[in-house]
Amino acid sequence: MKIIKLQSWEEKFKNYVDSLREREFKWLSDSQFKKAYGTLMYWMSPTVISSVIFLGCILFRSAPLNASTIFTVLAALRSIGDPVRLIPAALSVMIQVKVSFDRLNVFLLDDELKDNEVRQLSSQNSDEILRIERGIFTWYPESAVPTLRDVNLEVQREQKVAVCEPVGAGKSSLLCAILGEMPKISGTAEVFVTLAYVSQTSWIQSGTLRDNILYGRPMDEIKYDKAIKAYALDKDIDSFDHVDAHTAAILFHDCVMAALARETVILVTHQVEFLSEVDKILVMEGGKVIQSGSYESLLTVGTAVEQLVKCS
Repeated sequence: MKIIKLQSWEEKFKNYVDSLREREFKWLSDSQFKKAYGTLMYWMSPTVISSVIFLGCILFRSAPLNASTIFTVLAALRSIGDPVRLIPAALSVMIQVKVSFDRLNVFLLDDELKDNEVRQLSSQNSDEILRIERGIFTWYPESAVPTLRDVNLEVQREQKVAVCEPVGAGKSSLLCAILGEMPKISGTAEVFVTLAYVSQTSWIQSGTLRDNILYGRPMDEIKYDKAIKAYALDKDIDSFDHVDAHTAAILFHDCVMAALARETVILVTHQVEFLSEVDKILVMEGGKVIQSGSYESLLTVGTAVEQLVKCS
C-alpha cells in the first residue's frame, strides 16, 4: 500500500481490482445459478419421473397401474434418490482432488536443489567467513540472462555489511545466493560459518509471543528479556508506542549493532541513515555489485550511494 500511494497508482490498481472482481462475480453468479438449478431439479425430479413412468404405463399398457405397482415405483425412486443426489458433490470432490494432485505432482517433479551451490567449509584461522568469486546465479537456468552476475564478495568476521540499491536490482537474490537457495551457473561460493536468515516477511507460527521466541527451547528469563528488548518487541507490547522510524532505529542499534556485535551481519535495507554505521556497503544495480567499500569512500559526488543519500 505504501508503494502504491507513493507512486500514485491508486486509480490503476482500483481499475485492476474492479476488473478481477467483475470476473469473480461472473463466476460466482454462474455457480449460484447452477446450484439453484440443481436444487430445483432435485426436488422436482421424483414427481416428474414418477409422472412420466405412470403415464408410460397408461399409454403403452406395459404394466397394470394398481396400488402395488405405484408404491413399488415410488419406493424404488426414493431408494435411488440419495445416491443420485451425491453425484454432483462427488464430482466436485474429484475435481478438487485432481487439482491437489496436479500441484503435488509439479512440486515433487521439480528439480532438486544442489547441495554444492555454496560450499560449507570448516572455520579457518583467518577472519574471512564468506567468499564469492566471479559468481553467476540465476533463478531460471534456461534463461540467457542471469539474475546475478560477476558477484565478487568477501566478508570478514564481525563485519556489518549493508546492501543497498533500487527496488528489483537483486538484494534479496544475493541473500538467497549466499544461502545456497539460488542455482549457481559458475564461480565459487564458500562459507566458513553457520548461517542464519531473517526474511523481510517473517514467518509467525500459530501460538503466543513466547512460543515464537522460544521455538520449543526451554525458558531462560535472561535470554528471553534480552531478545524482547533487542528486537524492540517491548515497544510492540506497549500499546502507546507505534512510531515506525523509532522502532527501526531501536532494531538496528539494539539488535544488529549490540546483540549481534560479535556476529557477521549482511543487512538488506532502504534506510540510508544506517549506512554510515556499517563497516562495508554493497551497491547493486541490474543484478550486479557495482560498488563496494566504506561509507566515507563511497560518499563522493556522482556515486550511487551519494544519490541515494540525497534522494532520502
